[in-house]
Amino acid sequence: MQVYWILIFLFFLSCNRNSSSGIIPQTQVTSQEFDRLNTYYIYDYVSKDQLLEYSLKQEHKTGRKSIHYYFSHNANIPSHELKYSESIIEICKILKSYRHSLKFVFVKESSGNEMMIDCLEDPSNLLCNFK
Repeated sequence: MQVYWILIFLFFLSCNRNSSSGIIPQTQVTSQEFDRLNTYYIYDYVSKDQLLEYSLKQEHKTGRKSIHYYFSHNANIPSHELKYSESIIEICKILKSYRHSLKFVFVKESSGNEMMIDCLEDPSNLLCNFK
């Protein structure tokens, strides 16, 4: 009986151990001015609140802009092309081809303002269209 309770305890302990499960980092690019652009794959079960919590924990240089693009886990974005792109503008041109798989965009402005955009609810948002 004690083994049974120990197993239940371990099960519940492991359930909450990795709150970022379902979020898979792909590409991180930092411009010469230290602006950051990150891409991630996410599974369908990851909530907007979980993404916001995850985004807020990521590194951000004060006074600079950070953008996180969260794509469907089966988007197959070209990480190699992104990694070797010349600029963030070039990366956005590449990502624009995959906007049909874009689920969320998180932006932290240089002013410190933060916003999470649901691209499925607001597909006309400029950030969801890489403009």
